[in-house]
Amino acid sequence: MKYEKTLNESVDITEMSSAHMATQIRVRQLATKTTQDRLQELIIQKLEEQQENSGKELVKLISENLSRWLAEIKLVNTSFSSKEALENVGYPIKYNKTALQLEMALKWVDNREDLITDLGRQILYNGLENKVGISTLPILQSPNDKAFWGNENPSVSTVLLYSVASTLGCAVEPNTLIGAGEFYPFFSGEYILEGTEENPFIFQDGMVLFGDYQFGGHRYFSNEHPNLAQRLFSPEDCSSAVGKATSLTETQVVSINTTALRKAYGNQENEYNYQSVTSSLSDEKLDFTFINPGDIYVRGGHTAIVLGKDNFGNIQTFEFSRDIDVAENKKLGGGVYQYNLCEIPQNAERPVYILRSQIPELKESCSLSALIKKVDTNYYHYTNTTHTQDTEGDSGIFMDSAFFTSYLYNNNTFETTQEVSGGLFDYCVML
Repeated sequence: MKYEKTLNESVDITEMSSAHMATQIRVRQLATKTTQDRLQELIIQKLEEQQENSGKELVKLISENLSRWLAEIKLVNTSFSSKEALENVGYPIKYNKTALQLEMALKWVDNREDLITDLGRQILYNGLENKVGISTLPILQSPNDKAFWGNENPSVSTVLLYSVASTLGCAVEPNTLIGAGEFYPFFSGEYILEGTEENPFIFQDGMVLFGDYQFGGHRYFSNEHPNLAQRLFSPEDCSSAVGKATSLTETQVVSINTTALRKAYGNQENEYNYQSVTSSLSDEKLDFTFINPGDIYVRGGHTAIVLGKDNFGNIQTFEFSRDIDVAENKKLGGGVYQYNLCEIPQNAERPVYILRSQIPELKESCSLSALIKKVDTNYYHYTNTTHTQDTEGDSGIFMDSAFFTSYLYNNNTFETTQEVSGGLFDYCVML
């Protein structure tokens, strides 16, 4: 039986890489919901204080602001068109999707006279509420009129809430937008934008970007902004997520990309210690039977972790992706996706590569729903008792209560602070 575009919550998680990818996806879901809930609370509170504003007048003002901010961001993006600008602005800003998100938000606002009432009822973009499934993860490319996650809805909803809050004069610091948004300074501290004083998305020294995927989002470690090192809730791109899931060092996560992954195939001395499994290169035949859960899937400029496979050439993956600038089947963020390898012709222009990391299997497997339950428990404990802002570290600390209490982020590694035994992920110390 073929996989459908659904995820069986009872699927077994047997590999560390799969467990870590599922955790990265879930933690960013939870963080995004937390931020959106806080923005909604701020908006409702401000509306109660400013009762003289009628709904129709306020919607008109929000629409006018969105239009103005969109035009300004389009002008800014045009200035990034030259290749040499990349070394000044960095990958996330160079390839930002803010204009697209604002266009979607503006179209929604212009068609919703009862927008303010909707926000008070927690109804967001496309008329949906941010509901995080109890025991499932997002299915990428889910219909945006039926599923809140797996498409553009989460990021556009945050753009909408941030825009409304900014219009109302709410004080929203970018560093409080955990999971849902991130302030990225320009890669070069000498790069300055002028005339950004009244735009909440662009600043003299950078931009606020929305969505749990940002291209090249983890390549800021070595520049003059060391505070942007790896953090618990900051956005991933496809390769940074895979690098973390396979226990690469922080330095390796900075440099890893799909080009490096393709070059690692067939190179026994590759720095990531990845093993070559099978490929569809011209001198090799892709052998579907060799592929195991936890393996790394690479094709073109994209990579993912294999969750499972069936008997029909389908693999199901955990991955981070972003395709919102297409007419249909938009997908953005972390989630589950499916590929049919039989449909990819041998010797295709973009061959498939399957690699395998050398980290050990988990001592004990568990269902995906059990893993999500542990992550949820640890996330809410952490955010309710420890932090309300993003902090340095890796989301792997949320995987298990034993992990959560016994490992600390220190000097680019996880080091044990006490003996761990009996935990689901008690398999090794990540060094």
